[in-house]
Amino acid sequence: MELNRGSTKEAGRQQEYHCKMAHVQFDTQPITTELAALSEIWQASEKVLQYGAMTDFDAYVKELDEKCKAAGIDTVIDELNKQYNAAKGK
Repeated sequence: MELNRGSTKEAGRQQEYHCKMAHVQFDTQPITTELAALSEIWQASEKVLQYGAMTDFDAYVKELDEKCKAAGIDTVIDELNKQYNAAKGK
C-alpha cells in the first residue's frame, strides 16, 4: 500500500498522509458463508480470549486456528487479496 504525503497549509502543522487504496470497497458476496462461519467462531471464543479463560492457551489458539481454517479463512484472505489487487491495478 502506498502513502502519499499531503500538503500542509500552515508551517509546523503535522504532515498528512493519504492511502491511495482507502477507497476500496470489498464485495463480501463471494465469501458470505465463510464470513458467517468465522463470525460464529469469533462470538464463541471472544470472551475466552479476552479474559484468558482457558487452561492451555497454546492448545486453545491451535484449536481456534484449526476451526478458522475449516471455516474457510484462507478462502476469505484469498478473495480479499484478489479484490485488493484488482483495485490496485486500476
